[in-house]
Amino acid sequence: MTELNPDRGAALDGGSFFCIEYLTSRNNKKTLKINGILIHSLHDPVKEGKSLVDDMSRKLFVVMGLGAGYHIINLMLSSPGSFCVVFEPVNELYEAAYRILLDAASECDLPEVDLNEFLKRILVIKDINEPEIFDFIASNGLQTGYRLVFYTNPGYKTLFPDKESPFHSAVRKQLELNIQNLFTESNFIPLWYKNIIKNYKDLVRIPFIKFDKAIENVNTAVIAGAGPTLDKDIGIIKKYQDRIIIFAVDTAIIPPIKNGIVPDYIVSLDTQFYSIYDFICRIPEQSTLICDITAYPPLKDIHPKTIFTFTSNTYRGFLTEYLSAALRVDGIELNSTGGTVSDYAVTIALKMGFKQIVLSGVDFSFPDNRTHCKCSPYHINILAKSNYITTPDTMVASAIKNRSPHAAEGDDGRNVLSDFILSNYSYYMESLIAAAEDAEFYKGCGGAMKMNGIKYVDLSSFFDCLPVKKQHA
Repeated sequence: MTELNPDRGAALDGGSFFCIEYLTSRNNKKTLKINGILIHSLHDPVKEGKSLVDDMSRKLFVVMGLGAGYHIINLMLSSPGSFCVVFEPVNELYEAAYRILLDAASECDLPEVDLNEFLKRILVIKDINEPEIFDFIASNGLQTGYRLVFYTNPGYKTLFPDKESPFHSAVRKQLELNIQNLFTESNFIPLWYKNIIKNYKDLVRIPFIKFDKAIENVNTAVIAGAGPTLDKDIGIIKKYQDRIIIFAVDTAIIPPIKNGIVPDYIVSLDTQFYSIYDFICRIPEQSTLICDITAYPPLKDIHPKTIFTFTSNTYRGFLTEYLSAALRVDGIELNSTGGTVSDYAVTIALKMGFKQIVLSGVDFSFPDNRTHCKCSPYHINILAKSNYITTPDTMVASAIKNRSPHAAEGDDGRNVLSDFILSNYSYYMESLIAAAEDAEFYKGCGGAMKMNGIKYVDLSSFFDCLPVKKQHA
């Protein structure tokens, strides 16, 4: 880290500069001003940091402003075993964060601790980087047993009045996503273990995925989900299927096949027995079925071209890792998921090297007050159960109402209904997209919830510019 220069400003937003000035407090401690605003006490900055201490419970501190670091060190000392996320918008201070925290630790009464391990519990971010916050919470197991404590340095509140609320909201949201994932895992762990044991015995005859690009010179992948917008895109996908690689999720394989489309890959993540009903139509022999190792075991036997995948959240520290070591299964490549088969398919496409990814039927909302596309298993089930009095539209409207929907911004400028769970899934997809810096994401405007990081295009014009590279046998 470089030493801070009090005479050098940090440029921000192309025209705004910060004057960072270090001063000596009355008790001979280093303190700090930014643009003439005092960040820490001019009398005793260390004592001021200690005054923030309240109780001894474990916390996840959410701090706006690194400053000279005294308050952060003392917050951490106040609650052994706690963690801290710090948002530092001033680039010079962010770049020198490690040095600043080391200096602050030397000025505070730090007990005998491994300083490097101590500082690993502090995440400093320059931008509101949601994937980084999510990973910090997940990797340190902060979903339970930690209380959120928010603190904003008064000087930073004056300097950055519009940044505090988005930062706090981002941390809350990422914690909620982690907790939701944890509840899902706790419900499914017994089933995962049973399926893993049954599937592992077939690793001899069924290979696991190697992330090599499937079709040379094809750079565009389409992820076909079971949302309503797939109905609007299906004809376009059919017309241009020789120019793209198609990943159909398990609940969306019937619509493409009924329309004469051959999915290159069918992705199944579901562990429960009723997932077998997603496969009531014959899978084209050219398609490859990708099953997670936790998937319902009979799935792997319904199609000759089947491969396994392994997810990071059901591998490390799990029965899966133990079995791999005991059976000497080498070369496993881990994938990740935020809880939906759609984002799982996206991560597979990214690892295969696709640079252009088109989402269709990945809606996380209820376009036109519908939940699923036509011919999806849910849609077929609704039609089967409906009658003259209880129509399909009535049943779908009731299902949406029971999910406590709320309004969200649509991709066509109108509002669309979504709900808490779908919004969280959308949030994870946005984080996944933001982290995929070398790939671009596209979607047609179909009245679904608008997602950040996606370019909304006319799909016919977009596909028409792609070369014809792919041929089916």
